[in-house]
Amino acid sequence: MLFPLSSKIRPAAETRDRDAFDVRPSTTLPPKLAPSQSAKRLIQLLPEADRVLIVGSTGDGKSTVAKHIVEDFQPCRLLICDSKGEIKWPGAVLVQTPEQITQALSNQQTIRWVPATFEKKYLEECWKAIHAARGPLIVWIDEAAEHCKPGWCPTGMRLDITQGRSGDSSCGPRLVITCTQRLAECHPAVRTQAEHIMVMTPPPAEIDLKAIAAHVRRSPQQLEAELQQLYDRYGRYSHLWYCKLENDMRNMAPIPL
Repeated sequence: MLFPLSSKIRPAAETRDRDAFDVRPSTTLPPKLAPSQSAKRLIQLLPEADRVLIVGSTGDGKSTVAKHIVEDFQPCRLLICDSKGEIKWPGAVLVQTPEQITQALSNQQTIRWVPATFEKKYLEECWKAIHAARGPLIVWIDEAAEHCKPGWCPTGMRLDITQGRSGDSSCGPRLVITCTQRLAECHPAVRTQAEHIMVMTPPPAEIDLKAIAAHVRRSPQQLEAELQQLYDRYGRYSHLWYCKLENDMRNMAPIPL
């Protein structure tokens, strides 16, 4: 049983209209925006099978941004990889074993996977079950550093990130949203495959700034300065949104919590 992605028409990256955005490039701070207005406009133009990376420290609003994106794509089958067991989603079916994941993905709309352990063998089996599920599917990975390391990534997770951008792939179309507070501890595919990179304010740890800066075409110092400027102007929960296909960085007002 397949659950369709949102029926909204989302233009391809090369046809998106810059005038549809209500914020300016991050080199010039925009005036105070109505809460969530900028995010809603940008989410309208987010393709259905892109890779989204959200980076920030604990409590900086990563999960709120991810939830905001997921809600905009409903109705669609959703798998939440709830690494910390803290995400609340009404009606989500709780699973832990590979067998439970396989069964739930075959007949449930929303699945919440709370890992029983982070041992490699267990993660490999669970991610194999996830990748075997046909899309359309949204995969929301909360704290990716618990699932992978710089030199290792479960095969199913790596394939979910690198494949599934169209219905022609073996796994079918899937939107993958990855959140982490420890980017430097994640497998490189998490950042290299992301078409959209969001960095929360205030600036993250120096090691993570260095890990992400090149992927948003900035030096660590420049990225830190832009994040600090945004934080000073908007406060907590504001963030930068970088679109790789357009090489475009946007200032984002805080989304209501």
